[in-house]
Amino acid sequence: MMNILRADYHDPLHARALVDLLDAYARDPAGGGHALAPYARDNLVRSLAALPQAFSVLAFDGDTAVGLVNCIEGFSTFACRPLVNVHDLAVLPSHRGQRVAERMLELVEQIARERKACKLTLEVLS
Repeated sequence: MMNILRADYHDPLHARALVDLLDAYARDPAGGGHALAPYARDNLVRSLAALPQAFSVLAFDGDTAVGLVNCIEGFSTFACRPLVNVHDLAVLPSHRGQRVAERMLELVEQIARERKACKLTLEVLS
């Protein structure tokens, strides 16, 4: 059973899932092909938790974390309103093609609307 939820940076299960999924994405050719640096692994969740403009969405298949979206709120000067940048979007290879990303992005959109964001943007690697 797939469960899509907003990550709680203070929940050890969510924190571990976030780091492990981001590391798996970083190691994948689509994410650059290199593991996260030890500094990032050790400090990422604490640093995100300190940013009120950051939020993350996780996908769990049963007890297994299979997807992650990291978002950072910015500001649109033209609209004079917040915007939400999708900074990382990752789904484990075992769960790709199953609409996991689509379901996570639905929750991202809901959170963006709650924040009164005027738009969502997506940052991609070259």
